[in-house]
Amino acid sequence: MKTILSPSMALALVGVALPVLAPPVAAQEPGPTLRRILLSTGGVGQFEYTVTVDGTATVTLPTRLDQVNDLLKSLTVNDPKGTAVSARLAVRDPLPALFRDMPFPPEALESPEALFSALRGEEITVSGPKAMAGHIVSVNRITETTPDGAEIDRHRVGLMTDKGLRQFILEDADTIALTDPDMRQDVTDALAALADHRREDSREVEITLQGKGTRQVTLAHVAEVPLWKATYRLTLPAPGQEDASGDGESASPKSRLTGWAVLENLSGVDWKTVELGVVSGTAATFSQDLYSPYYVARQQVPVEVRDRSLPSPDGGTLPEGRTSMEGGAMEDAALAPPLSLDARPEAMMALSKAAPSPRASFASQAPMDAADATQVTAQVVFTLPQKVTLDTGQTLLIPLTDTAIPVQRVAHYQAQGSGLHPWAAARLTNTGAVALPPGAVSVTQDTVDGLAYLGDTRLTTLPPGGERLLSFAVDQDITVHQDRSEDQRLSGLTAAKGIVTLRQVARSETVYRVENTGPEDRTLVLDHPKRPGWDLKAPPDFASLGETPDAHRLRFVVPAGGSITLPLTQERTLDERYGGGDLSESLLASLTATGGLTDKEKQAVAQMAQLTARAGEYNRRAQTLDRDLTQVEQDQGRLRENLKSVPEDSDLHARFMERLGQLEDRLTALRDQRAEAEKEAESARADLANYVAGLTLP
Repeated sequence: MKTILSPSMALALVGVALPVLAPPVAAQEPGPTLRRILLSTGGVGQFEYTVTVDGTATVTLPTRLDQVNDLLKSLTVNDPKGTAVSARLAVRDPLPALFRDMPFPPEALESPEALFSALRGEEITVSGPKAMAGHIVSVNRITETTPDGAEIDRHRVGLMTDKGLRQFILEDADTIALTDPDMRQDVTDALAALADHRREDSREVEITLQGKGTRQVTLAHVAEVPLWKATYRLTLPAPGQEDASGDGESASPKSRLTGWAVLENLSGVDWKTVELGVVSGTAATFSQDLYSPYYVARQQVPVEVRDRSLPSPDGGTLPEGRTSMEGGAMEDAALAPPLSLDARPEAMMALSKAAPSPRASFASQAPMDAADATQVTAQVVFTLPQKVTLDTGQTLLIPLTDTAIPVQRVAHYQAQGSGLHPWAAARLTNTGAVALPPGAVSVTQDTVDGLAYLGDTRLTTLPPGGERLLSFAVDQDITVHQDRSEDQRLSGLTAAKGIVTLRQVARSETVYRVENTGPEDRTLVLDHPKRPGWDLKAPPDFASLGETPDAHRLRFVVPAGGSITLPLTQERTLDERYGGGDLSESLLASLTATGGLTDKEKQAVAQMAQLTARAGEYNRRAQTLDRDLTQVEQDQGRLRENLKSVPEDSDLHARFMERLGQLEDRLTALRDQRAEAEKEAESARADLANYVAGLTLP
């Protein structure tokens, strides 16, 4: 097994421990202090440090290796009385760069024999049993047997001295010193680089500041951190403490919404009394490898020799409209589908009938010392009012918001997905000045005996003034049945410029039958699926709450112990255009039978049906004559075949010839009739086309 030289061993080996004058050591200035942390939902955190400097100074900022790219991308220096000159740190892998200029490779420092083998020709001075000085010629391994019979490896070094070639055993030497001071320094630098390279997981950034006087400098950079999460607790007030609106709804400003942030310190550094904030929003973040060295691939060209250079072959020009580069496309991220809840707390409605609690209400107690919320560009910053101490490897739960919020208890039925029963839900309105970040919500209610857990739900980003339905349990008191039907009917007829347009209405009807077995009137919020291009028609006494991306949202009240029927119709108008030659008897017959036409439209349809029927009659006559013509031609063919097999002077031949003449006369008559039928059909079609061309219907 190979052993890499330690710095102390190698320094003694190469004899660099020479007496030198050491400069006076200056007092160590305190390093940067972590003052503020701002965690973003983009998966990064902004770390802000402060440090006091005097005049021109160099500040050392330690950082993890995996954070260097983000630091190089985002480092910001605020020096109120000076400027930042540079930020310096070792390259990602310093060994290849260092040994590129060394007279030996890194492997030479794995053992003394490897080092002296790599330094052949260098002059060394040896002290010990055999003192000598000379240039290294060779290093050979030999095997010797000890008095106890064991075999050991030793190394014989050959030196060219002023007295000729001499040898010594490497392991017997007391001191071996390199004569060349530059070579001694190279070995010293290489060993120091090896020692630094072992600390691969950290780097020190040296920031040079130029200025005058004593001042406080702020350093800030972004680094990857675990995503912070928002969670909420929604506490509904006890029955009897709500503000009744008188229309079957209960909108209460006494409900209490508390929001918390869950975050982790995995930075490897303890946070000591730092200002802490979290940012809610959809920040665009990315990582970029700025720390790795990149080289531009250059084309290799031949060395030009006089009178021997050759021109590069011509590839021609690109065709017009073509380019030499191709673009790419960026794909958006898909949003995850909403969580499907399946809690069934049957006791929830019983809780709503309980007597008011005589104790202090959770929903109305004094709010916590929550974070200060500030709206910034497209995001919200929540800053804690107190400083935070959090050791590395620990998780922290901190309050974000605590406020009384208007909440209306409703039943939420989604036509696609709710089954027979709607969700018990809370209709929440954000009356604050900033948006609430998304997160999980635990719903509870005040009761005589304390808080009662009702269920879990999720809150999506809620802007100021926005509303959300938080569904947390299945409402067994409400049952919803659906009946669907679809049809299509003619609603009108227009004609202009030789085109007849049939306007038909496709109709889809859903009848909801809602039953309320509970003792109180209930507000039901219904999400009826939208159909692109279709218009919704609903009874005027049902309130609309707007539209979601895929549904119409309606609100209505179901009386206690009663039921209601809600017919919802969606319609779409379809226009079908026909030229005169496209109208068929069956189509016009169906239009005649419909009751959706005016008298003028019916007269026009009757006239077009008459002309179409006339053309159809002659078309059918022509088709019948075509069949007769085919039959006569087939009969003629058989007779001609029979004539070939009978004598020309026989009676049978004469009869065949007579019959053949009769068929020829019949064929001529049929052709005349066929031509007449076609002429009449063309006349009828022309009359129809002329009629349609001159027809104008609004």
